Amino acid sequence: MPPDPELAKRYGVSARFIDGLPTVQQLEFGTALIEQGKVVPRVVKVLRLEEAATAQQLVAGGGLNGKVVLTVD
Repeated sequence: MPPDPELAKRYGVSARFIDGLPTVQQLEFGTALIEQGKVVPRVVKVLRLEEAATAQQLVAGGGLNGKVVLTVD
């Protein structure tokens, strides 16, 4: 769903919908935002790769306000 231009204007930001594969420039821009601390992912659960089925169930169940992360040891 494309972002609402009126909502973006209200908050003084530019918003655009990115579909498909990101360009190198878009990835570099996103990386810079993360490195500057302007974008901080919200992690709600960290599980081992062996618990991927549990992670999938959590995501499929909905209601999460953040990311489920799988770690590879």
